[in-house]
Amino acid sequence: MIFYPFISAFLFALSIPFSKFLLKGIAELSLSAILYLSSFAFLFLIKLLTKNQETGLGRKDFPYLLLSIFFGGFLGPILMIFSLKYLSASSVSLFANFEMIFTVIIAILFLGESKDLRFFLGFSLVIIGVSFLNFNLNTLNIELNKGILLILASTFCWALDNNFTAKISSRDPVSIAMFKGLGGGILSLFMAYFTGGLKSVSIHYFAGAVVCGILSYALSLFFLIYSIREIGVSRTFTIFNSYPIFAFIISMLLFSEPLTLHIVFSFLAVTSGMILVIFSKHNHPHSHILEHEHLHSHNDFHHIHKHDEGEYFSPHTHNHFHNITHSHPHHNDIHHTHH
Repeated sequence: MIFYPFISAFLFALSIPFSKFLLKGIAELSLSAILYLSSFAFLFLIKLLTKNQETGLGRKDFPYLLLSIFFGGFLGPILMIFSLKYLSASSVSLFANFEMIFTVIIAILFLGESKDLRFFLGFSLVIIGVSFLNFNLNTLNIELNKGILLILASTFCWALDNNFTAKISSRDPVSIAMFKGLGGGILSLFMAYFTGGLKSVSIHYFAGAVVCGILSYALSLFFLIYSIREIGVSRTFTIFNSYPIFAFIISMLLFSEPLTLHIVFSFLAVTSGMILVIFSKHNHPHSHILEHEHLHSHNDFHHIHKHDEGEYFSPHTHNHFHNITHSHPHHNDIHHTHH
């Protein structure tokens, strides 16, 4: 669904201003550990209490999962949290827009995603909007201090994570998010222990970090993975990367920062770009010669294979083969990876 990346963006946006506040009572590495371990605990509970028909992770998926854990569950969040020591929450929110730029460039160059004119026009509007936010109109430059370098490095790590996650997006989203939470949390915990970053935390700050972890990491990642599966990497992350706008607005409200004309212009440019990206489907004859496994039903154009034991009308999962040629409006999802 098209709403998934917006929900994911809003939930993740909460993490930037809330992390800035939580750093008053929790050390950086400890905060990262609590955020991800609470995400793991919540998703593990969900997995125990619900019936899941999704396709599980296979042996070939684990290299992508491990890379996703390292860059997206460990290195990216830590770099972002450390950047909050040097920059305001609103500044970090603005520079976080570079995650989208890095993600889409990687997807186009290395995953072969194809795009139409509306996508590139929308993408350009988003770039113009975030650039207008990120640059000072009086000086037209940005001093590359330590905080800016940290947040730029963080966004590059998350861009790598986004594309690694896309490679396994047909697998169970709860399992992917759960393993990322566990792996990222344990790595952060070990780093905190060996660097002397483990310190006592008040119950109020701890509870706040747990809630932030559940909302901004567990639920946000869950919706993000479903979105990648349905509408492709570039569209998902162009929409998802509206989260800096949400984070910027939330930060201004929480920390009483002023609303200026260039912020309004940026918001309108980004919103217009998002609308174009949402409608950036293309239509041409194409063939599906593909074998894979994921949760599916037989009420679409792609799953027309038969079952010996009779037809399935409810969603189910098994290894299946596509060998059809047809034409319909589509975008880059798990069934449309052609150039």
